[in-house]
Amino acid sequence: MTPELERILNRIGFQRAKTYNPSPFFVSSEQSLRGSLLFADKPSARDGVEEMEAILKRINHLPKHLREALDGALRSPEDWDNDRSPLLEFENALEVLLEEGIKEKSQYWTGRGASPKVSANQVASTMAEIYVIGLGKMPTEGEAYDSGEPSTKFSKTVRDVFEHINLRAHFREPCRRAIKELKENDKEKFHRLLEIRSRKGRPGISLITGRRKLPKI
Repeated sequence: MTPELERILNRIGFQRAKTYNPSPFFVSSEQSLRGSLLFADKPSARDGVEEMEAILKRINHLPKHLREALDGALRSPEDWDNDRSPLLEFENALEVLLEEGIKEKSQYWTGRGASPKVSANQVASTMAEIYVIGLGKMPTEGEAYDSGEPSTKFSKTVRDVFEHINLRAHFREPCRRAIKELKENDKEKFHRLLEIRSRKGRPGISLITGRRKLPKI
């Protein structure tokens, strides 16, 4: 992530959101320029999914004593004091990325690839998640009647991110779509994100999926 992109995202609580969520948003400038997608094309999506599956399989099949040794080698003194398992967090984060990779492979890379519209919706959706986890409230969207400029913090930030990553899309519809996703099914996604915010620091919980993952060591 570029420093400028991080400064823009900080308006909607990115610094706080990333501490609640172990799977980083916009993990690199290269990803950001693709519109927050993990892969650049269909072959890399296929290969990336296979590689992540292979890594998880290898870790899951490690003998118990090797898992214990690896987990111990990764822990800092603070990790030992707080009973935190970096290995477990790595597995949780990799599982989330794998789910996203499978989704991209099946939805976005079946034909010519992701369009700017798909990328814009993906970016706005991710930013809505940052907003809820970071600020703890529902984002709003809007634009000035006379100028067409964005009139809310969320809309302004989405517009500025689009410009920064050279994504040729208008902010209005992606913002509306992202907020609609948060409100669907009695605000199911919105409440799930608030739960992620409230679960900060609880060991053994995936802060993305909310699923309990029991240690194997």
